[in-house]
Amino acid sequence: MKIFKSHFFRHNKGQRNGIFFLVLLIIVVQFLFLVVDFTSDNPEVVPASAFLAIQKQIDSLKVVEVEKRKPRIFPFNPNYITDHKGAQLGMSLVEIDRLLAFSKTGEFVNSKHQFQQVTKVSDSLLSKISRYFKFPDWVVERNRLKEKSVFHNDENIVLVKSNDELSTNDINLATRVDFQFV
Repeated sequence: MKIFKSHFFRHNKGQRNGIFFLVLLIIVVQFLFLVVDFTSDNPEVVPASAFLAIQKQIDSLKVVEVEKRKPRIFPFNPNYITDHKGAQLGMSLVEIDRLLAFSKTGEFVNSKHQFQQVTKVSDSLLSKISRYFKFPDWVVERNRLKEKSVFHNDENIVLVKSNDELSTNDINLATRVDFQFV
C-alpha cells in the first residue's frame, strides 16, 4: 500500500480528480463501443461499372508504381561495361567476355557499329541500349568528321565520304574547293 501512496498522493487534489475523470471517461467510451451497434443496416451498393472504373484506376496506379521502381538506365561508356552492368542490359556472358577481351588489347570501342562487331550483339539489343551510349566528346567529333558530309553544289545536295581534314579552321573563310574532298 505504501507504493500506491508514494505515486498517487504526490499529485494535488485537482490532478487526482483529473486522472479519475480520465479513467472514468475511458471506461464509459469502451462500454459504449461494446453496447451500441455502429454498423449501418443499409450498406451502400456500388454499381459494377463504378467498381470496375475504380479498379481500373487502382491498376493503372500500380503500373505507374512498378515503372517507378524499375532501375533506370543512365548514359554510360560501353568500353567500361562490367559483368553486372552487361547482365542488367541483357547481354550474354559470351558477349561481355568478347568486349572485355577487346578492352584488354588496349583498344576502345568508338561507335555503336564497332560495339556490335566486337560483341556480336543482336540488332534488337543494340537498338535498345545504343541510345544510352556516351562516348567522349573527341570521339564523337572524330566520328562526325568521318561520317558523310553534306554540302550544296549549286542546286544539288552532294554526299561525300571524307577522310581528310579541312584546309582551314574557320568555316567562314572556307571556299567551295575546301568542301570538295577528293
